[in-house]
Formats: sequence, structure tokens, C-alpha cells
Amino acid sequence: CHAGGQAGFAPRGTGGGALTEAQARQGFERLQRLIVAGNPEQSRFLLKPLHPDGGGSYAHNGVRRWQNRNDTEWQTLAAWIRGELTGSECSPVY
Repeated sequence: CHAGGQAGFAPRGTGGGALTEAQARQGFERLQRLIVAGNPEQSRFLLKPLHPDGGGSYAHNGVRRWQNRNDTEWQTLAAWIRGELTGSECSPVY
């Protein structure tokens, strides 16, 4: 859903592979409009896929990725938005 169009912020690598540095930078630039630096609780990037019962936005037609703010992935991304994690400290959570 978020790979293209106006809402697009998640570029896909060529042939489903890893992103090039240019694609990763483009995705980051697009993503910035959904983040309030220093304030994950006001960042649409974290509120839209968060379940409403967990404090998320009711206005999201897509998948609810997290049930609440205690989710490890949500916490990692929130720490990044607050500026607590940078570079190699941010490892993918699967």
C-alpha cells in the first residue's frame, strides 16, 4: 500500500532485493513528513498502524501492526524518533 502514489514512503528494491542507498534516502525523505521529531506520540508513522485500543489513530484503513505502545518494534522506532537511537544501534526487528 505504501510503496507508491501520494502515500508512498516505502520504496521497494529492484527485483525484491535490498534497497540502493538512493532508494533508502528517498524513502527516508518521504517518511519525514509522517514523523514529529522528538515526539513519537504525535508521529503519524507510529499512530496510524497502532491499534486504537493501544492509543493509535482510528483513521487508518490498513493493517494494525502493533496492539499497543509496549511492542518492542514500536518502542525501537519511538526511541529513534526521540533521537535516542542512530545508525548501527537501529537494527531491523522482525
